[in-house]
Amino acid sequence: MAELSKNIRRVGGELVSAKRPYGRRLLLPTEADLCNLLGITEDEYWYFVDQTVACNGKRKEGYELIPDIRASGLEPLFFNAATGGLTLFGQVAVSVALTAVGYLLTPKPKPLKAGGAQRTEDAISNKRFAPQFAFNSVQELAVLGSTIPLIFANRRTEDGLTYGGVRVNSQLLWSQLVSLGKLQQLKAMALFSLGKIQFKPDYEGYAIGDMLLNSYNSSKVALYFNDGSKSDNRLDSTSKYDESKLDESILSSDPFSIEAPDETGDPTTSKATSSARNPSTQTVFGLYAPMPNCNYYKLPYQLIRAPRGSENPAARDTLRKRKKVEIAKWPIRAGIITASNAGNLDSEIKYQILGAQKGASDEAVGRQKVYEKDDQEFGYYPHGVQDIDTATGSIRETADSNLAKGESYMIGTAIAECSKISTSIPYTIDQSKLYTFKVIEKGDIDNFNNLSLHTDNPRWEKNDSKAWNINGRRIYYQQKGVLPNTENRQLKDGHDVYLIQRLALGTITNSRSCWITEIGIKSKVFKRISFANVNSQPDEQALDRAWHDRTQIQLGQMDLFATRMSFFKLQVREAGSNTNWIDLINTISSDHTGLFAVKGNTNEFQYNSISIAHPDKKQYEFRFKPYPGNYIARNRSKVDQQVNLLHASNNEQKQNIETFSSNGFVVRFAGDEDYHLTDAVLSNPEWKLGDPDETFYTGKVETLKTTDGLSQWMSNGGAFQIPSSQQWILDPNFTDYYQPNRVIFYTEWKDNDGKYAGHGWGLWFDISRDSGYWGGPGSGTSRGSGYWPNVTFYNDWLNDGITSKFVASLNAQGGHPNNDPTKFYIDKYDLKDVPATSQTYSVSVQYASGFSGGGSGLKVNLEVWKKTVVGGDDLVAARWSVDPDNMGTGYVPDDKLKIPATGDFPGIDNLEIQVNKTTESILTENLNPYDVVADWTPYEGDQPSHQNGPEHEICFVNEITTLSEAVQYSDLAYAGIRLNSSKEWTNFAQLSAYFKKGITVKDLVTGGSIPAPDSATNLFPEIAYALLTDSNLGAGDLVGADSVELTDMKIAANYCKKNRYFWDGTITDKINLRDFLYRHAGYCLLDFTIIGGKFSLVPTLPYNDNFSINHGVNITTGKKPIFDKNLSKTGDENYVKALFTDGNIADLKVSFLSPEERQMAKANVLLRKEKENGFSETISMLISLLKEYDATTETFKSRDPENDPIEVFDLSGFCTSEKQALDFAMYVLKTRKEVDHGLTFKTAPQYVIGLIPGDYFRLVSEATHTTRFRNGAITPDGKVISMNELTGNQSVYVWRPGTENVESTSINFDSSSSIQSHAGKLFTVKNTTTENRIYKVESLSYAEDGLIEVAGSHAPVNASDQLTVLQGWDSDTHFKIERT
Repeated sequence: MAELSKNIRRVGGELVSAKRPYGRRLLLPTEADLCNLLGITEDEYWYFVDQTVACNGKRKEGYELIPDIRASGLEPLFFNAATGGLTLFGQVAVSVALTAVGYLLTPKPKPLKAGGAQRTEDAISNKRFAPQFAFNSVQELAVLGSTIPLIFANRRTEDGLTYGGVRVNSQLLWSQLVSLGKLQQLKAMALFSLGKIQFKPDYEGYAIGDMLLNSYNSSKVALYFNDGSKSDNRLDSTSKYDESKLDESILSSDPFSIEAPDETGDPTTSKATSSARNPSTQTVFGLYAPMPNCNYYKLPYQLIRAPRGSENPAARDTLRKRKKVEIAKWPIRAGIITASNAGNLDSEIKYQILGAQKGASDEAVGRQKVYEKDDQEFGYYPHGVQDIDTATGSIRETADSNLAKGESYMIGTAIAECSKISTSIPYTIDQSKLYTFKVIEKGDIDNFNNLSLHTDNPRWEKNDSKAWNINGRRIYYQQKGVLPNTENRQLKDGHDVYLIQRLALGTITNSRSCWITEIGIKSKVFKRISFANVNSQPDEQALDRAWHDRTQIQLGQMDLFATRMSFFKLQVREAGSNTNWIDLINTISSDHTGLFAVKGNTNEFQYNSISIAHPDKKQYEFRFKPYPGNYIARNRSKVDQQVNLLHASNNEQKQNIETFSSNGFVVRFAGDEDYHLTDAVLSNPEWKLGDPDETFYTGKVETLKTTDGLSQWMSNGGAFQIPSSQQWILDPNFTDYYQPNRVIFYTEWKDNDGKYAGHGWGLWFDISRDSGYWGGPGSGTSRGSGYWPNVTFYNDWLNDGITSKFVASLNAQGGHPNNDPTKFYIDKYDLKDVPATSQTYSVSVQYASGFSGGGSGLKVNLEVWKKTVVGGDDLVAARWSVDPDNMGTGYVPDDKLKIPATGDFPGIDNLEIQVNKTTESILTENLNPYDVVADWTPYEGDQPSHQNGPEHEICFVNEITTLSEAVQYSDLAYAGIRLNSSKEWTNFAQLSAYFKKGITVKDLVTGGSIPAPDSATNLFPEIAYALLTDSNLGAGDLVGADSVELTDMKIAANYCKKNRYFWDGTITDKINLRDFLYRHAGYCLLDFTIIGGKFSLVPTLPYNDNFSINHGVNITTGKKPIFDKNLSKTGDENYVKALFTDGNIADLKVSFLSPEERQMAKANVLLRKEKENGFSETISMLISLLKEYDATTETFKSRDPENDPIEVFDLSGFCTSEKQALDFAMYVLKTRKEVDHGLTFKTAPQYVIGLIPGDYFRLVSEATHTTRFRNGAITPDGKVISMNELTGNQSVYVWRPGTENVESTSINFDSSSSIQSHAGKLFTVKNTTTENRIYKVESLSYAEDGLIEVAGSHAPVNASDQLTVLQGWDSDTHFKIERT
């Protein structure tokens, strides 16, 4: 049979069995077609299935107002223009959307009548989350020693046309990636140019790649720019563009500083050098594809109860199903059977997956297959176990597919390599398979001698107390060997045994020596639970009531994301050392595991980072070694375990940064370094059987607080403070009577003889009056409003030892004493605050009124203060704390307690507690304990994120190479950017900016003997002047202004400006300055010359007084304008400055251009069409010569350029002027057509006085010349080969190949005998006519014999002595111009 195609449908993958409990759910072919038709993903389809799983088609009472939306047949999609709606679309798509709406609008079901069926609520969480994105690639840093670019631009408008401007790609100076929880932030500084930029680019002109920055959410970007003018050129808030809105209010003054640890490990802010990169190899890490080790499988939970009134056989059948589904734990029949040398290096590990051997006994086969017994007391009759066989068989098949020879695995905490597999045939139930591993890194391993105890399950205890009794017939439900302390228990929970898992190690090596390495980690850690909503299961009392009401209870569905944690170790070694890895472990406490953890509950990426400060500036290698979650769960005897929890915040400056030191390295991360792994943290409440708000924790009490979170109380309801009493303290020394809180108390009044004459007396100072007032009882002043209206005075009124008292504001006794101080004794008092004395009690705590529970033994240490207030309520304060020696037992977090009345404390009710989580124990109601960290899960509906692949990826590396000094970036124009990742930008490929104005240089156009102030330019002579004279931008130290002819440069600048010859571009590479100036001068129709040791640029073509090109000048009689350094015209001079004849020249040599060099072509000129702040477009102008010029008759004749080849001239790097491109092309074509030769000769120095390159001279000569256009050959048979037809007698030079000398002779081309006499020779015809031509000086140089060698190019003229290359430029009919 022909082999099936590997992919037989688009959605759903390959053809596989329809049910794979531990694999992914698979679509039916028809479902796959639906997905393809609607353009939805497989996950979206499953979302629809999950949302509609509870629907049964019957519309209940209360749903009358909800639309009955149903999926029907598929029909085409049309848009109804009249109604603006969709008609006849495949209604499945509409139904999918509206079903979800209907679900949300559905009213809560009304209570059902007795005898009906009731379904508990569903728990379905959001499956679609806002997607998170990171930077997948980052622009590389510029290489040290790279050329610093120069930007020359000057966007300008001339005669209504706009020219100039350039988009410039940056070079990355500095970069850092920062993890911010759900996103990353890129921080980068990008270099644009050396020198000062006249105006910074517009915000709208920046782009990353081909996307403009202003199209991005401005709240996610902060953009900065320095123009290169500041000496301290660091970026700060003043450099920021107002249009960028990313918050920087909490940043340091330097937004591109790095927080790094100092030598003590404390964080400091450093303006360090950083580079970011995205590694591409060995970046994914994690443990995945767990394989069982004597673990069990459980069927999805169902609430199974026999209906009231069921016949006994039916009731027994229902209970046997309950036993199978709710209670039975089914062996998977795979596990580690041997581990020699206890998991040390080179240990041999053997793992077995059991099958049924052919020919085995029924008993043996029974042990190889799921145990099934029809016995009605111990079995499951009439419920088969084929579903168990299928499910566990699928698990074993998956495990077999994940094991391959040569691959590395983590077995427990050891790393091992699979060295042998007993057979290469895929696993089936017909045979067992054995897998052998060799440990390459030691660790802990769990193994079992054999799997017989494991496979001999499930077995049931014959215990009448653990049996259901239906009319005298028992069904036993206590399974053997599953209790936690059962000897030789080999049905392992998913969390309490080490497994075999596939292993991916992450490794990063420094690319350069650095001080700090920052490593970004992208993680997707979660679990998805698709299960019965066991939280909604009623308690047994409610189930009993429903049974009596003949109501069947069906659990709703739970389909949601839940919490999972994943762990790894951070290790290091010096790069290239190949030494053992060193663990970087937090030693904050003895209970710290040294592990890092990532915690998540959605299928979205989260981003974290770890910073490692090196002990020295070297290259290191870092390894991320995954660690099993069962390392945590199986060691719960050590209950206060701690980990480094990575938890980056979305706000960079609000991160909780933790730091620890290990082996000389300082490790920093955002998160919690002592995150406690309590039982509450390690177990998801979704697995609790019953109300999830009813805690299943019990233990000692840690805190006891009011509902306001306080452990203190005040009788007046105010803020807590220890009460104090205001008491009069005897102070006989005070002399300043006029102060508040002062009292004079007269204890005895005597007469002149010293005998008793009166009773006690009190005065106090009253500052309620304007100037203060001394007063006392009976003074006639109301004391109720005084400063101390409630002062109490004590006195022995009658001197009888009985103390009396009176209150100043209430008592009017007494009179004024004698003012004679000799007549009485005075006691002086100050009013001072004296703290009240506290009482301490040890109090047994009771349950609050109306509450009860199983907790006992809790005591608090209670401290009580009381202040007695005369004429008011006494003030009482109290505070308490849990007695550490009497924290109680059996309390649960929902308990409400009270402290009874004690002493002056009246007691307080309804106190809340926090159970000490280090002593919690999970009660049996949790179906899947420790599932947050467990490597294995017994339920198919529990789908952790590590099931199919690694959970982590190293997404960036920052290498910080300098710490001590801040780089200033002096004289550099550069930008800084802080950018949050998003869907729009996951690659930071190239930051560019549109520059309207470039760096500032000397202005040569405005005139003056001294150049004008600096400004941006796009005139090539000004650019050349800057490169030759500026020591910062160019070769000023080598050339300088003294070596440049300023007047010529000024003329050339005005010539370019007038004729619209502009140069907007960048210099980004190292250049030979002379070659660069020579080449680019030609593009602007300039000649680069060196005259008398001075550099200059001069116009290639004649020009008028206003610097425009003079097309019609008579080169013989016409005059060339002369300007001084101020660009003032001083006169004119001849264009032709010298005459040379045969009498004053020697060694005349003429060189003709080759036919290839004179081949006419179509000039395809490329230039830029600029869009301000946008992206330029390269446009093409194709120029063809349509008419040839006859210099003799001064007329044009047509020519056909159809067959002319195309020659490309790329001016797009700098040219934005169509006129410049067109002039250049016309000049090239006309030169190619008109100019055919050049020459050199020698002459005496006196004949070249005043002659400079660019000038014209006339040559009159009768010397014999030759031209390659009149070369030819005579074949051995006498045939003449020549470009032109030759007749008559011609003077020629002939040469026979193979000989040395050229002979001068004549050949009569009309005589065959004359021709035959030179058979087999090459010839060239002599030209002996007198030549009178004009040439342009190309160069003047000294010859060895003291003469001057002149090199010139032919400058053909017409009969009017006008340059033929300039004829026809002013007529469009002479050229064909095509624009694309």
